[in-house]
Amino acid sequence: MKKVISTILFIINLLFCETYYVSVNGDDRNPGTKESPFRTIQKAADIVNPGDTVFVLPGEYQERVNILRSGE
Repeated sequence: MKKVISTILFIINLLFCETYYVSVNGDDRNPGTKESPFRTIQKAADIVNPGDTVFVLPGEYQERVNILRSGE
């Protein structure tokens, strides 16, 4: 039973969690996809939800990030 519940939660996570990308060549008006990444880590932090993933691509980011959300 425990394995079934874990599998169901994993599937739900795949269906409802998002992946976002940030790049020094991006734009915060973009949707945050790999092809159209955000420019700032803060933009990703503003919209990310528990369970989502943010990939920060290589580069130099000079910003202060305020993370206002938490969770698992």
